[in-house]
Amino acid sequence: QLYLTGAARNDGYSTFGVSNRRAWFPKVSAAWTFTNALGNTDQKGFLSYGKARIGYGETGKEPGVYQTITALTLTNVYGSGFGDVIGESQSGLAGTGTSFAAGNDSLKPERTREVEAGLDFGFVDQKVDLSLTYYHQRSSDVILQIPTNGAGTGFGAALANGAVITNKGWEASLNARPVTMQNFSWDFGLQWGKNQNTVDNLQG
Repeated sequence: QLYLTGAARNDGYSTFGVSNRRAWFPKVSAAWTFTNALGNTDQKGFLSYGKARIGYGETGKEPGVYQTITALTLTNVYGSGFGDVIGESQSGLAGTGTSFAAGNDSLKPERTREVEAGLDFGFVDQKVDLSLTYYHQRSSDVILQIPTNGAGTGFGAALANGAVITNKGWEASLNARPVTMQNFSWDFGLQWGKNQNTVDNLQG
């Protein structure tokens, strides 16, 4: 009747900054089949199945390769903005220069925290099922290129954990199987969703 699950994941990537090599991401969920508590274990009758569920989890996204360091590149071009550009390689001799964006060895992983709750129903001996779900997802420490003063720093941008984004909404699905025979079946379904995505904090 009641199901509880939980887990914790520890991720480590070489692309993380030296200050944040590893990070923990927990998750937990619970589900209750309340029709079993009402004595309907054979899934018969008008309300043949009913379950309530809720869960919480965290996921992460590591920085891209070389985003935590100020790397050298072979692809920079320089100019005044009037079409006069010059590359780093001249007369067949290769050259290098620092990248456009400054590295950041304190970058943390992007972290997404999500809460999801829902109800699942079965009706008329499981010929009809209905599912309702609400979710609320919040992503923090989103990695962005923040504009910088190039004259003062020598870089046009710097990488930082610079945004918070919220994503929330509702989902619903309805499925029916009015005819089920040995050689023929007829079923149909409807789906509905509503989503709202907002930027709550943005640096730069």
